[in-house]
Amino acid sequence: MTNTRSGMSALQFQRITGITYKTAWRIFKQVRTMMGDDETLLNDNVEVDEAYIHGNPQR
Repeated sequence: MTNTRSGMSALQFQRITGITYKTAWRIFKQVRTMMGDDETLLNDNVEVDEAYIHGNPQR
């Protein structure tokens, strides 16, 4: 959902995973709901996977 600039549609997700459209739509709805619920800031130690840190500090 977040790897492309415009996101991904449930229909595209359905084609990639082989699940039904109804299931894909429900998964997307749940993910969007869960991403929008928590307004707390991250603090303490935070672990991140697949991070890209550029060597040029001006970028």
